[in-house]
Amino acid sequence: MDEYIYSQSVHKDFHQVMSFLIKFLRENHDKEHTKNFFSKAASYIYKPLIERIRKNGLSEMEKHLKRVFDMEKGKYNLTSKKDKEIIFKVKKCPAIRYLKKTGSEIDKNFCFCSTELVNKAIAKECGYNFSVDYDQENGKCVQKFWKEDK
Repeated sequence: MDEYIYSQSVHKDFHQVMSFLIKFLRENHDKEHTKNFFSKAASYIYKPLIERIRKNGLSEMEKHLKRVFDMEKGKYNLTSKKDKEIIFKVKKCPAIRYLKKTGSEIDKNFCFCSTELVNKAIAKECGYNFSVDYDQENGKCVQKFWKEDK
């Protein structure tokens, strides 16, 4: 599925649909349902990415983040320690920038669902940890993927 995503031109209205979906889930279902929804969706949509990370390590997540943010002209810094850690600092989130530019509603749980829940599910399936500290209003965050030393 993700190779399909990479081969397409960016359709930024996807971000509007995502915000509406998040709002719908927040208003009509409890938080646990929303967590389950995004975890299952991430596992399905990103199955090829998950398989590559399991096989080749965090370098696959690094490539994925770069590809997506470069396609959408996001501003970021990425540092990594070979298969141990990635720190992805988003300086200008393309989704938030687009939603603001178009005057679209940005659900209060947009970053929680689209970044925290999705990436946490991907990381967990691959045996990694994930954390994020986000400033949704300003379209900035720091995402971290890491593996615990045994």
